[in-house]
Amino acid sequence: RGFNHLLKVLDARYVVPSRKYFADVALPHLYNTTREKIRSELEEMQFYSATTDLWSSRTMQPYLSLTVHYINTS
Repeated sequence: RGFNHLLKVLDARYVVPSRKYFADVALPHLYNTTREKIRSELEEMQFYSATTDLWSSRTMQPYLSLTVHYINTS
């Protein structure tokens, strides 16, 4: 409520996007855009190093991380 009130004070015309918008539109678009950018960069790399890590939170929520290091010409 406090954040929405702040937004109304700053600009009463602004409408905060819904959770459904973020779940159905914004996040899938961000995922696809980011995935293609990473794929494009990795295809140009001659050499890179990758590492992964798996862990679980205290509530047993699983996590996977992937880190890639590379040096490009720029």
